[in-house]
Formats: sequence, C-alpha cells, structure tokens
Amino acid sequence: MKKLKNIFAVLLSLVLCSQALTAFAATEYSDGTYTVVKTNNNNVLITECALTDECIEIPEFVLGYPVAGVDEFAFFSCSYLTEAVLPPASTTIGDYAFGNNENLQYVTIPRWCDNISDTAFWNCPEVTIRCWYGTRAYEYAVENNITCMLMDEVVLGDANNDGALSISDVTAIQRHVAEMQELEGLKFLAADVDKDGKIAISDATEMQMYFAEYETEFPIGEHIVIEKTAG
Repeated sequence: MKKLKNIFAVLLSLVLCSQALTAFAATEYSDGTYTVVKTNNNNVLITECALTDECIEIPEFVLGYPVAGVDEFAFFSCSYLTEAVLPPASTTIGDYAFGNNENLQYVTIPRWCDNISDTAFWNCPEVTIRCWYGTRAYEYAVENNITCMLMDEVVLGDANNDGALSISDVTAIQRHVAEMQELEGLKFLAADVDKDGKIAISDATEMQMYFAEYETEFPIGEHIVIEKTAG
C-alpha cells in the first residue's frame, strides 16, 4: 500500500509540475539561494529554494523586493524539510507549495496571510501550523483538520485578558459557568485552567487555590502554548 502511495505521489508530482511549467510564463529571478517571480504589487513570491536545510526561515526581502509568500510547487517533494518560517509580510501560499513532504513538521504562517491554497499542504501528514488565533491560517488549519499551535500570548488564568491575574478572573469563570457571560477565543483558552477543553467550576477552584497561595497542579500565571490537535 505504501509503495502504491509513493508511486501515486510521483506520478501526481510529474503531472502537476508539467502543468505548472506549461502555465508559468512569468520571468523568474534568483539571488543564488531563492528563485522568485515578481507580482503586480511590486513584491515577489518564492518559486524555488536552493537550500537543503531541515529548517528554512524565508527572508523578508529577496533582490530588494518584499517577499509576499510562497508560489505553487516551491517546496514540493522537499524530503529534507522539517520546518519552514514565512516572513511577516506573506499573504500567499500557492497550490502544492509544501505538498508531498511527509517529514514536514512545522510551518509558521504570519497574521496577514489570507490566501492559502487548499492543496498547499497536500500529503503532509505530520505538519503542524504555527499561527495566531482567529487568523486565516488558524481557520485553515481547523477547516483542513491540521494540527495548529497558537503563537498568541496566552497567560493561563487570565480569563478577562487584561494582562494581570486577579479575583476578577475567578468571577469571569464563574459567570461563564452560570451562563451569565460567555468567554470566547483567547479568554476561553486562558480560563480553561486544567486544559480539558471546557470551562467548569473546577477551573475557578484552581484559581482560588492559586490566590490562597496553595500549590496548584497547573502553571497558572505562566505563558502557555495552545495546541489544537487535528480532529
């Protein structure tokens, strides 16, 4: 089965690359490491990379032009690649841009990247998308059943998201449990002290223990990384 899957991937790769080469007529430029194509917005998209590093952090500028993202097939079938970081101004990840990379583990997508192809991570079974809550990358990960890791500054227990821990956070949790005030988004994630996926009176109890200076099981007051598992 695995052999058939590999054969299928190779055949698809040949067909898709042939289609891409036929359709691609724009002039490409290279600085020796990155090959790019200019867009109508006076920036560039990465079309190819000469590096074979496991971790690649794409620069903000290539040949003096801002990098606006990764074009189709740019990192297709790059078996060496385990991690990629897109620059902050990236807005685009094209068709099969990171496709067929079974070793790819992490891709960091900036806040304003809102044009992500449905096939951008085709056959990347181990990939986790690092992104910010509520962004297009976060929605994309949820829609495509891809594990995502939030880059937001989430302080465990800061249920009202005011940057400080106080008894008002306990009150916010209690009001949520009583259905008087719903906590959503990052507030929900911060209020879920025991990280069981829901807000309950036990979360308020943990907070009260923290303020009473009892030892708590969970790292209340610390910045935490939120990971949403696929499925």
